[in-house]
Amino acid sequence: MKNIPFYLTILFSVVVLGQQNITGTVFDGEFNEPMPFANVTLKGTSNGTTTDFDGRYNFDVTPGEYTVVFSFVGYETLQVTEIMVEVGKEVNVDAILNPASNALEEVIVVSTAKRNTEVSVLNIQKKAVNMLDGLSVQSMKKAGDSDIAGAIKRVPGIAVQEGKYVYVRGLGDRYSKTMINGISIPGLDPNKNTVQMDIFPTGLVDNILVNKSASSNLPADFTGGLVDIKLKDFSNSPQYNISFGYAYNPEMHYKDNYIRDRRGSNDFLAKDDGYRDLPIDSQTEVGRPLFFLADQADMLTQQTRSFSKKLSPIQDTSSPDFNFSLSASNNYEIGNEASVGYIASFGYDSETKFYEDYSGTTAITNNAKGEIETFDSYDGRLGQKNILTNALFGLTFKNKKNRVSINLLSINNSESNAVDYTLEDYINTEYTASEYGLYYTERNVLFVPLTGKHTSDFLDFEWKFAKAKINVDDKDFKTTAFEHGVNTEGEQVFFISPSSTGYPERLWRFLEEDNTTAQIDLTGRFSLFGYEQKVKFGASRISKIRSFNTAFFTIGFNGQSELLEGNPDNLFKEGNIWTKENFRYGSYLKGGYSDKNQYEAESETQAAYFSAELKLNENLRAVLGVRYESFSSNFTGLDLFNNEYNKSKFINDSDLYPQANLIYSVKEDLNVRISYYKTTARPSFKEVSPVNLYDPIDRLRFIGNTELESSFIDNFDFRIEKFGQSNQMLALSLFRKDLDNPIEIGHYSKITNKDFTPRNSPKATVNGVEFEIRQNIIDHDNVRLSFNANASIVDVKLTMTEEEYDSRLDYVEEGETISKTRDLQGQSPYMINAGAQFLNKRNALELGVYYNVQGKSLKNVSNGRVPDIYNLPYNDLNFNLSKPFGKDKKKNITLKIKNILNDEKRSEYQIDGFNSKYFSLYSPGREFSVSYSIKF
Repeated sequence: MKNIPFYLTILFSVVVLGQQNITGTVFDGEFNEPMPFANVTLKGTSNGTTTDFDGRYNFDVTPGEYTVVFSFVGYETLQVTEIMVEVGKEVNVDAILNPASNALEEVIVVSTAKRNTEVSVLNIQKKAVNMLDGLSVQSMKKAGDSDIAGAIKRVPGIAVQEGKYVYVRGLGDRYSKTMINGISIPGLDPNKNTVQMDIFPTGLVDNILVNKSASSNLPADFTGGLVDIKLKDFSNSPQYNISFGYAYNPEMHYKDNYIRDRRGSNDFLAKDDGYRDLPIDSQTEVGRPLFFLADQADMLTQQTRSFSKKLSPIQDTSSPDFNFSLSASNNYEIGNEASVGYIASFGYDSETKFYEDYSGTTAITNNAKGEIETFDSYDGRLGQKNILTNALFGLTFKNKKNRVSINLLSINNSESNAVDYTLEDYINTEYTASEYGLYYTERNVLFVPLTGKHTSDFLDFEWKFAKAKINVDDKDFKTTAFEHGVNTEGEQVFFISPSSTGYPERLWRFLEEDNTTAQIDLTGRFSLFGYEQKVKFGASRISKIRSFNTAFFTIGFNGQSELLEGNPDNLFKEGNIWTKENFRYGSYLKGGYSDKNQYEAESETQAAYFSAELKLNENLRAVLGVRYESFSSNFTGLDLFNNEYNKSKFINDSDLYPQANLIYSVKEDLNVRISYYKTTARPSFKEVSPVNLYDPIDRLRFIGNTELESSFIDNFDFRIEKFGQSNQMLALSLFRKDLDNPIEIGHYSKITNKDFTPRNSPKATVNGVEFEIRQNIIDHDNVRLSFNANASIVDVKLTMTEEEYDSRLDYVEEGETISKTRDLQGQSPYMINAGAQFLNKRNALELGVYYNVQGKSLKNVSNGRVPDIYNLPYNDLNFNLSKPFGKDKKKNITLKIKNILNDEKRSEYQIDGFNSKYFSLYSPGREFSVSYSIKF
């Protein structure tokens, strides 16, 4: 709470003045980049200016109707008419200047004002040298998207798994990459290779661009897509915004049987106050429960007493979701055509989820019957509290030829889960048990990029330097289970059973990663074939340092655990803690620090590239380039057999990655694109290592693979795209990807269903088609009805290893044959997005309906005994209504309904696509929300 006054001081330190502005950016239609030094005038007045280094301009005007004229030597002159300026309102008018066919003849193009900033993103797509799709912040606002995970799934070919991880073109998370302002950032999940998108509020971004094909200035380690998040830039005039939101889900909120963890005093700030800290040094040796060793016995009792005593969930009433945000931005002229701009924002989001019937199973294949049989199951309640805070501060200096910016982005997220399950085992040792769990995780991102751009008549020089620090702390994960039984008197009892449910457990895990990025890019211009051409070259270095530490304890118990009455909180009551005086009864700590559960790792990527963007004639452009990357990764730690590794290097690759893009402009609004490029997918730190890590929460073991190799991919793309007026477009894409040594996570052996390891498969092929349409059905003076849809169909065939194929043969009927190919892990065979929007232009009432679904995707790969697990389609239908009001239309209210169809999220075990049994099932319910925002 102590930081809130700091943010408020920043946001409201400038006096708010009523002001009218015409502002915008002028783009070079030839190279799709901002055009500095373009002339901008208000027709009929003496008021004129030139665009700055970023192609931006600004006029302070009085209310009225204006015509703005844009011109530049050698380019067509553009007049934009019917620009209506109201009291206290800023009007954004972007312009695209195209080269004149005859520079000696003046050509004037006249257009009415377009206030739809989606056009800017479409222009980027239209003129880009590689294939990309994008979303503007305006599109996100229309659909009511609160975070990037919710927004990006409407981009063609995008699937979002687990509500946060982006899969592009049916490929898993390791084949996607995330950048902020063109700089790579690390992920928050040590088990994933991509960044979770639900922690990025849409209020922090201007647009999202998804690169579908490569260019040599982009990193080589993406195949499906590269997501580039463009942070908000400062405004040309004072802007101050406040927004509030409230959401209600009838299935989750105001429920008096909601369960939660005990709250610390700072939980509302996504920060633990120390309540969940490890009370002893992680490397301290735990004493032994031997009464005749007095010193060790006393130490063990003291250590056990030092741990927090709350182990069972608290029953409470669930609260609704709410959020608020504050932002401020301005630009100050400081003389000599120089200015300083700033942007500052702070956001807060509190989300409560409650699943009253959260259930799942594990299953095996019955070899004799060829059917899926339930192995064990869980069913019960899951309560969750998510807190997200974000802060962005940016400062930029610029003049006509130079721009230097520094940003600070801080994101803090806490997730607190409480579970209350009934467990049942059906095959090994049949039993029924009650399990209680409390799990708290903090995730923190601190990202500080420093960038600069300097231009001259023939050469642009850009540089980027960034530091990123990631922390993921699992703090005091508590799991306690009691088996159900009957005593000699026929009464039900609850007891700790190490042979079935295991001992009670407590876990701390700490992951810290530091990233450093340095990059330079140079762009030169020259004349050839009578056209201006471009060459680009540059170099970069990215270093990552990760440390991972674990402290894992089990709680032993001497005596009759039935006396605990099935209540986890009784484990650490004073009378139930083991002492040397009462050595036959009580609970005590076991375990602690293990060298095998810790590791350190480092990686370094060095790159250099060259590309030429050549205009061969009026219609044809060719972009040819090559990228060199060297990648190395080393590991420090112990394996299962106590073999020591000290910065042992398991990967050391150096490769060339060629790329070629051809763009044929049949006419101004119609492009045909063809491209080829080579990319790679690399193992994560722990994947290519000797680690043997047990996760007591999922009760799974991860075993590293020191023989793992990088995967290399040949990519082919074809696209036809047609652009219309008012954000209309039509596009058809075909693509093929040939993967050599694709990496997947599978079972370690065919005799276990709890151990997993990464492996290379021989090869895989991905073939797909994408289609997108944006069309205005009605577009009158006062009414617009528009429709947008995109669909992707993907066919993937992965060739199994001989080991995997043989394991599957063990569980089919004698004489039956099976295919040696299967789906790729994480792959969705289809993705469909559709939306319809209605706009009443007179009163600015806007409403829309949005639909998203993706086909079933392979979640876990079979080992023969355990069937494949698939995530089934989830039909997501949402509604959004927005209405500005007030004298100057600076107030806005938005109403949203999520999951109108009330669909469930379900995963299933499947054999050959049928004979299914569910793996997990829960209902997210319908959510109704309202938000209010005001601009000053």
